[in-house]
Amino acid sequence: MLLQAGSDVNMTTCEECCPLMVASILRCPTLVKFFLDHGANPGIRFACGITPILPAVCNHDTQTIRLLLEYNSPINLPGRIIRRREEFYFDPCELAIHLGFFDVVELLYDYGYNLSKYPYLVDPMGTIDTPATLKENTLALGQLCSLASNPHSLFKVSALTIRKVLQKNLHDKVRLLPLPSSLQEDLLCLAAH
Repeated sequence: MLLQAGSDVNMTTCEECCPLMVASILRCPTLVKFFLDHGANPGIRFACGITPILPAVCNHDTQTIRLLLEYNSPINLPGRIIRRREEFYFDPCELAIHLGFFDVVELLYDYGYNLSKYPYLVDPMGTIDTPATLKENTLALGQLCSLASNPHSLFKVSALTIRKVLQKNLHDKVRLLPLPSSLQEDLLCLAAH
């Protein structure tokens, strides 16, 4: 009813609060999709830097993370995270590594996150700052090192760039591009590559 009355889904009435952020915090992907479909900004950023994807990563809510990524949520923006009375500034991938959610790290990589910026993934033997979660899970460390050392294909980089340029209403805009339907599907289903 509020949307029908013209409510702004991006309006914030207090720090860290908008409908999309609340839906992300409460692990409600159905509401996340509803708000995104009605114009919510997946890149809305609050004073402490937090974006809707950070609570989804913190909650290990892969369904919400995938929705936010499909709507071009920024994946490189750090935000303040407070855990066990300690304060950190993490971007979504750093947070996922810190929490040991390696499936989320791989999902973020599929959407263009640059894992090769971490020295411990490029040369795991030459650095002492490897996170504890990776030290404890050598299989995950090996998989992430492999991803970091294999850059995305030119097609994937092009598709990521097109997605970033189109920003909102991605599904509608891709359908308007003068591309074969198979390429349109590839742009929309980027993480499947």
